[in-house]
Amino acid sequence: MTKTETWTRAAGEAPTELVELRARLDRVDARILRLLARRGRLSLEAKRLKQRVDLPALDLRRESAVVAGAARGARELGLDPELVRDIYWRILELSRKAAP
Repeated sequence: MTKTETWTRAAGEAPTELVELRARLDRVDARILRLLARRGRLSLEAKRLKQRVDLPALDLRRESAVVAGAARGARELGLDPELVRDIYWRILELSRKAAP
């Protein structure tokens, strides 16, 4: 492919393979969002159970263990463990907000 063809394609229509890859990425993103929503619902259930048995809603030891486990899993999968830690702290924050 020439530079002109590359420029035209970049400015205009994406190649079919890229369109297909983007569609697959969109499906993965939709699954991630559904899982985040599911996690929020489960967090709400956990909070309600904790209230019934008179336990504190926030368990920082558990949250730290979840984040550490995610970092270990990230390392095993070749992902940046520090970035995954950051993401998981945000996921936990989202879950807490989903469980008022």
